[in-house]
Amino acid sequence: MEKELFADDRPIARVSEDALGFSKPAESIATSIIDFASPEGFVMGLEGDWGTGKSSFLNLIAGHLKESSTAPEIIQFSPWLISSRNGLLAQFFSEIGRAAQVIAEEAEGTKKDDLQNLSNKGVKSVKSLIDNYSGGLIVLGNIGRLAGLAGIPWASDIGQKVLDFGETAQSLSTDKPLEEQKEEIKEALRSLHRQIVVFIDDLDRLEPKEVGEVVRLVRAVGDFPNIIYVLSYSRPILTRNLAKAFNLKASDPYIDKIVQVTFQVPKPEGFTLRNLFRKRLQSIFPDAFKQDDVSRNNPGLSRLNEAIDKQGGKTLKTPRDVARVLNAMRLYGSSAAEKTDLGDMVWLQMIRVRNPELYDWIESYMGTVGAIINAKGQVKSEIVSIVKRAA
Repeated sequence: MEKELFADDRPIARVSEDALGFSKPAESIATSIIDFASPEGFVMGLEGDWGTGKSSFLNLIAGHLKESSTAPEIIQFSPWLISSRNGLLAQFFSEIGRAAQVIAEEAEGTKKDDLQNLSNKGVKSVKSLIDNYSGGLIVLGNIGRLAGLAGIPWASDIGQKVLDFGETAQSLSTDKPLEEQKEEIKEALRSLHRQIVVFIDDLDRLEPKEVGEVVRLVRAVGDFPNIIYVLSYSRPILTRNLAKAFNLKASDPYIDKIVQVTFQVPKPEGFTLRNLFRKRLQSIFPDAFKQDDVSRNNPGLSRLNEAIDKQGGKTLKTPRDVARVLNAMRLYGSSAAEKTDLGDMVWLQMIRVRNPELYDWIESYMGTVGAIINAKGQVKSEIVSIVKRAA
């Protein structure tokens, strides 16, 4: 049996790694994206709490999209790696432009890296259109106004003076107004024979100001034709952060103004999570799962199964819970397995993940018991003597 190492909580990357039945729902979402998403741009939301496997689910959707006969260009956009607003704009539009140009060049019958052929034909590339537009946005700090949000205090980080600077500033990047540039881009994107899918993961891990910039950006370009955005987040956390970013009521579902349809990360059955835990625990402690060849009996295994199925196992709610308990068993169990009841250790580590306060109380209580009880389960003689003297 292959030895398992510490789980690093990285999302799975391919269908063969799916142990929780995510693949079929992910395939259905991928089919819906290709067959039913609006050609005039569409924004979807993948919702789920931390640890439920949103990133893994996105990877499986991407994998199924790539297998389609009309596979879209896929962009995995990571805003949390970008520290500045200008960097966010530049990187986002750069990736959109690159993907669009790949598709456009396919239609022109050119190689993906053969930009010279297009320029020789006098064709202005879709990438250059997008680059110019991005440059104009960076100069003006004007994305809030383009999204139809004029008059809102957060419409521009650069401030009202830049907005007052107005149309003359647009000449710094091109002689065309930004709105006209945007229409040119939309026309170019509308002619693409394949879609672009942009995955934006971990929105709920961004600071309020950062997530405000990303959501505002998606709102501004959500109507770009042939582009589908899939945003991943925990709704309660994102709602709270957007309220802080935009000075809204804490209950204001602002994200619903951006996202046109949402779907939930599938919730694995408790039975599935417990069986996954049991299988991987067996690779750490193979001897604990052995049975006598004659009697087919193993009292320790019965106790272990009881701990997994009837006691602590009910605390396993997400794939991350499974990984955390397994890591705790690798860390503490390897050195103590021969001195302790493995079932008790599993139960304690499961409690530790979901109810740390109860775990701390148990640890304190057992520490006290260990200090006064000897190996025979009797109160230590020195403790008895102290009690008698005190009496």
